[in-house]
Amino acid sequence: MLNDKIDEKNIGLVKNLYCLRQELDIYCLITLNVDSIKKRGVGKSFFAFLQKSCINLIALSICRIYEYEKNYELNSIDGVMKHITREQPSFLNSSSYDDFMHKYDSSNKGGSLSTFLSTVTGFKKKYHNELER
Repeated sequence: MLNDKIDEKNIGLVKNLYCLRQELDIYCLITLNVDSIKKRGVGKSFFAFLQKSCINLIALSICRIYEYEKNYELNSIDGVMKHITREQPSFLNSSSYDDFMHKYDSSNKGGSLSTFLSTVTGFKKKYHNELER
C-alpha cells in the first residue's frame, strides 16, 4: 500500500535509476553493433545522433540521482535521505535495515536514525571521488 511520502520519493528515485539503466543499455547496444551499422551503411547518422544523445541523457540522469536537495524537494538520493531525517520512519526496526547495515558498515549496530545516516555518510565519503566524477 502506497500511503507514505517516502514511498513516492523512493518510486521517483527508482524511475530515475531505471531511465539511467535504459540509456546505458541503448548506448552499449549501439556501441556493440557499431561494425554492423557501418557495414550496412544505413542509419549511421541516426545511430551516431542517438549515441551522442544517450551520453547527454546519461549525464543528466546521474546528476538527477545525486543532486543535492536545496530549495525544493527532489527524488534524488539526497532528497530521500533528507526526507528520512525529517520524518523519522519506522523502518529502522526491520530486517532489511539490519541487512543494509551489515552489508555496508558492520561496525554500526542498532536501529537508530543517526546510525543509519552515519553509515550512508561513510559510504559517500568512501566513494567520494567516484561520485564526483
